[in-house]
Amino acid sequence: MISYVGKYLVAIENRVGGEVAGIIYSIIATITFFITFVIGKIMKHELTISQMVVSRGVLMFIILVYLAKVQGHAFYPESKYEEKIRMIRSTVGSLSLFFPMLLINYLPLSEISMIGMLGSNLLCFADYIVNKSPLVPREVGGAVISFLGVIMILKPEYTNHLFFGYPPIDPTIETQTEYATGTLRMALILGFAIWSFGWALSIAILKKVKNMSSITINLPSGIVMSLAAGISSIMEEEIMQPNWVTYTIIMIIGGAGGAFGLLALTRSNQIGKQGMNGVISNVNIVYTLLFDMYYLKEPFNPSSFTGALIIVVTTVTLSVMKMRDAEKH
Repeated sequence: MISYVGKYLVAIENRVGGEVAGIIYSIIATITFFITFVIGKIMKHELTISQMVVSRGVLMFIILVYLAKVQGHAFYPESKYEEKIRMIRSTVGSLSLFFPMLLINYLPLSEISMIGMLGSNLLCFADYIVNKSPLVPREVGGAVISFLGVIMILKPEYTNHLFFGYPPIDPTIETQTEYATGTLRMALILGFAIWSFGWALSIAILKKVKNMSSITINLPSGIVMSLAAGISSIMEEEIMQPNWVTYTIIMIIGGAGGAFGLLALTRSNQIGKQGMNGVISNVNIVYTLLFDMYYLKEPFNPSSFTGALIIVVTTVTLSVMKMRDAEKH
């Protein structure tokens, strides 16, 4: 069945063309990554984040090896150049999960998430630098507007009076006294922001190997991810003892979601418009917001709701414009 889904997506890609297919793959990536986030939220009292990532990485590797074998994809790239691209992408992608785990004791989680999402919104610039792709004004503007929506969801207190004049609200304020302050805080924020742009550059290089199988590209990712998360778990000195049935379910769902999300993310940026893909990736946080409101019973927040509307409207508008452009050609 897994192999059949892959063949069906390839057929769609051949039918609609690269840039429209890139939009479809980007939407799939947001949904599958959201599934892994949901697992993390539901099971946060059963397992540490590091333990979840370790199990996810192991099953991701198994799934990717299976797909490579069944569909006849190479386990190793054909050239040293392709191998270099693969290792850069796998390493940077996995470390992008590892660094937030380290920062969680120094910065509020909302700020870590916000800075982490900065990279997606800089993809248009990364594509320009790496691939000399032209900067499209509507994609640059869409990224700026959409990231404003991200800020309104993750840090609504930043935007209450500045943009829409909302009355004071009472968002969940993180008050941990051990968070970094002063120069250290600014250095961590700046360093992570630079790393986020580095992540965007690692995505941009995928266009240089657009004919290379996304399965082959991502084969090392699961193992590298598990190693990084394992090191993080040892550093945390905290290992929870889960119910093994629960742990198996997490491993299967999280691993499958992670594998398909990674494949969709990779393929979308091999063949699609990377600036457009970056804007679409912000929709993931809208899914999370709705989940928090309806499942975790988070209170309604007008600023966050407005941010979600901004993201959705921006994404739909740009996607429709791109599809119309594709029809004209």
